[in-house]
Amino acid sequence: MTYGKWAMPHSSPIIYADNYVVFGQQTPAASIPRSGSASYSAVLDGTYQSGSNTYRLGGTASYVANFGNATMSVSATPVATHVSNGSQLNFGTLTGGGYIYFGGSPTGGGYSFTAITPYIGTTRYASYGNFYGPQANEIGGVFTLKSSVGGAPGEGAGAFVGKQN
Repeated sequence: MTYGKWAMPHSSPIIYADNYVVFGQQTPAASIPRSGSASYSAVLDGTYQSGSNTYRLGGTASYVANFGNATMSVSATPVATHVSNGSQLNFGTLTGGGYIYFGGSPTGGGYSFTAITPYIGTTRYASYGNFYGPQANEIGGVFTLKSSVGGAPGEGAGAFVGKQN
């Protein structure tokens, strides 16, 4: 499993138009556990825009799948680094939870999960993904980030990929 970034040419009024995609061998339905739990360590890669300022999003996330309850929790620590001057926006650690969809997903795929972080101050992180590998030993998906950290509203998106601990 891996991910890629497709960057479209920038033209007014669009400031950035980066697209992220995750692909690989999704875990077969029969191989998704229905009991127990697993934790995953993931990396974040994305783009964040605040006004005319473009930032590269990075950071880490921890996901915990509770297969018996069909729930997923997340703790993400995204950091945005300005592409020109290196200044950073730190969003803190964002935590939340969501659900594992064993019989299909809200986005039309199969056996996926969603983990949505409630608003923490003025920041929200939401992620949607799938299990990969023969025994759900990897995860990957896309995320969005919306915030007004430091009074500068912005939005971003990207991909996350992770392996079971």
